Amino acid sequence: MSGLKSNCIKKIVDVAMTVLLLSLMAYQVTGEMAHEWIGMGMTVLVIVHQILNRKWYGALFRGKYRPYRILTTVLNILLLLCIALTAFCGMSMSGYAVPFLYGMAPVSFVRRTHLSMSHWSFVMMGLHLGVHVPAMTAGLKWKDRTRTVLTCLFTCFGGIGLYLFMRNGMPDYLFFRVPFAFLDYDKAGWLVFLENILMLSFWMLTGTLAALICRNAPRKRITDPITETDKEYQFITLRDHPELKDRAASWFHEKWGVPTEAYLECMTACLNGETEYDWYLCLSGERIVGGLGVIENDFHDRKDLTPNVCAVYTEADCRCRGIAGRLLNMAVEDMRARGISPLYLVTDHTGFYERYGWEFLCMVQGDGEPEMTRMYIHR
Repeated sequence: MSGLKSNCIKKIVDVAMTVLLLSLMAYQVTGEMAHEWIGMGMTVLVIVHQILNRKWYGALFRGKYRPYRILTTVLNILLLLCIALTAFCGMSMSGYAVPFLYGMAPVSFVRRTHLSMSHWSFVMMGLHLGVHVPAMTAGLKWKDRTRTVLTCLFTCFGGIGLYLFMRNGMPDYLFFRVPFAFLDYDKAGWLVFLENILMLSFWMLTGTLAALICRNAPRKRITDPITETDKEYQFITLRDHPELKDRAASWFHEKWGVPTEAYLECMTACLNGETEYDWYLCLSGERIVGGLGVIENDFHDRKDLTPNVCAVYTEADCRCRGIAGRLLNMAVEDMRARGISPLYLVTDHTGFYERYGWEFLCMVQGDGEPEMTRMYIHR
């Protein structure tokens, strides 16, 4: 599946899950039968979502956990558990969608658990969406005034949502204080959905603030002796500058011909905390003059030799100034600080990477390439 198609499917599934969640929280509008079938649809989409994001599970036990990664990991696991419990309890007292599963567990128990877990799923979904807002909006070029207005609106909506959350007695459902849902069946359907959106926006706002705090948490910086190159150029990581994602993807595409969507997929995974890998850039003012990335596999047959440094490039007018070497060292040290070592790299060059501690390892077969190419390792 291509990167563009995969990303489109993921976005469609994410939007559909959010819409279904809002519908599930509007029981007095949909009625019991529709509520059950919407719940079944939500369960299917959650399973599809897990399959589409299966690479996240593969990276769970790799690399170090910094504040942002801890936050997203905990939220993801709690959200999945809450939805799973909600689905199980719902099926255990189903009268329409899966009536043959009725009574899998004591109805009195599953009714209260379903009521509580469904509201926890609502809270966790809002937080989950919120922690991804900084990464999703990083590439948007807003004027300061526009950004300020949108921030104020988001904050106002969140404040109204908090008021509605408390007024509607949501904490009572979260903490098993009531055995039944007390719903206003006379309230207009559009108003029910609007209130649910506003309440969800409060938890999104909370998640966004938590993500920003975690992203800005102090972290060990890579420090090398200051050189003339440091005075002229700025060396950064994409994780610290997510606003450069679109520019960086286009720049790498221009240099290597790999589809922009492929770079965007890897960079989005990095910014969403789905992987510990990162992208490294050298800037001269606002201009990108050098860069490289760390990915799982750089299009070769040795899938066991991972991760790979890829897309190493320096603009022609900036070469012979130590930029590529600095970027390579930056990637090696950053990955090592995350517990990731060794690194691998495929190249046709001989003599260049050895200067920076890389050693020739073996020959590998590139995907679709007629000739073997050299594989290097940095231990």
